[in-house]
Amino acid sequence: MYRAYDMRLNRDHNDDGDVPIALEDDNDSDDVIGGGADQQPIGSEYESEELTDDSEEEEEDITWIEWFCNAKGNEYFIQVDEDYIRDSFNLTDLRDVVPYYDIALNTILDLEERSYIGRLNDSRSSVIENSTKLLYGLIQARFLITNRGLEALHDKFTAFTYGMCPNVDCESARQAVLPIGCDQPKVSTVKLYCPRCNEIYYPTPQQSKLASLDGAFFGSSAAHMFMMMYPHFQSSTTARPYEPTVYGFKVHYSVRDMIRQLYKERQQQREQQQQQEGEEGRRVAGL
Repeated sequence: MYRAYDMRLNRDHNDDGDVPIALEDDNDSDDVIGGGADQQPIGSEYESEELTDDSEEEEEDITWIEWFCNAKGNEYFIQVDEDYIRDSFNLTDLRDVVPYYDIALNTILDLEERSYIGRLNDSRSSVIENSTKLLYGLIQARFLITNRGLEALHDKFTAFTYGMCPNVDCESARQAVLPIGCDQPKVSTVKLYCPRCNEIYYPTPQQSKLASLDGAFFGSSAAHMFMMMYPHFQSSTTARPYEPTVYGFKVHYSVRDMIRQLYKERQQQREQQQQQEGEEGRRVAGL
């Protein structure tokens, strides 16, 4: 799941008990196991094992962090340095927040055997996977406010990984946005901050994966520290707030407040009516 494992067959015994030595590019040798396309592994212990091609054999191991951040739908995460995670000071108080903390941390650092999690039942395995994601997200939020973290966020920002501002005025300027959230997990999902119009928006329907992420994975400070570190991204022209008009005349704020209040009262009346109808329906069903 996390690693590209080398399945190269190193040796096997022939009928005389000798250990054949693999020879490269030697077509005259019949003792090379796995050396030709028509050769089959010798011995019943290898009957169900297939040899991989040379390209697969040469693949290097990848860390859990690399696998996780490169997985589909996780492109919004950044790769946190392992040295940062190994420093216990950076993980202060996270043990009290994350279930199965030790297993989750060992998984992130590739210290946990994959087979161990695979032996767990589906429900517990799912809990551990969610805990691992939660722990990594909370660590990422802390890493983002470091120099290395802001540099990684810079790459995501310039690549429009988090999208563009939906404001009509900002959209024409192709203004990139930054992720922003809260500092406590399971409070709110991630939102998008636009440094041009200084507004916060929900992710678009096309960003459903981003919209489902916990806001604590990004925190409330990284976006603003990013603009302090990279002030040249601050636009010289700010977006103008929309002014509602009727026949060219501006609508007074008191009228807007009155309309909002009327709308709110109608919503409350509609909810009360629906609640009464539901209670009446349950009463009739009980009779």
